[in-house]
Amino acid sequence: MGFSISWIGVQGLDRETILERLELVDTSEADQENRAQLSWAQLPDGWTIIFSNRTDYAEAKLAAVSMGGVAVGCEVNERVMYCSARGYREGVEVWSISHDAENGIYDLIAEGDLPAAFPAIKARLVADQDREGGEEEGVDMIF
Repeated sequence: MGFSISWIGVQGLDRETILERLELVDTSEADQENRAQLSWAQLPDGWTIIFSNRTDYAEAKLAAVSMGGVAVGCEVNERVMYCSARGYREGVEVWSISHDAENGIYDLIAEGDLPAAFPAIKARLVADQDREGGEEEGVDMIF
């Protein structure tokens, strides 16, 4: 069946501001299996992660939650092997990356001021895909 999810990572804002901008209320109920429609976690390095069981949640909220900080959003739809990530700063999209297997196993669209780690990650994944048989095998390492 596969995942169909999205998440937002925010750095530079406190939890209360993030929840307010996303119009969320902390119920204090643990959701270790991510069964709730939305859940959140505070990481030790200062990032706050909002997890959604909807693929369309993150993209709609990134601009608002990035004001005064940095926000990264990701969508993953394993049913159709589509994923995307985008970074925002001060309400503006700075970079985006997407992969849609329906356009080919090697499909990868990257635009903007990409994170410094992107070229090395892309090279590793392309090499992994080549090693696994390229487009002929039923595996999608780019995804």
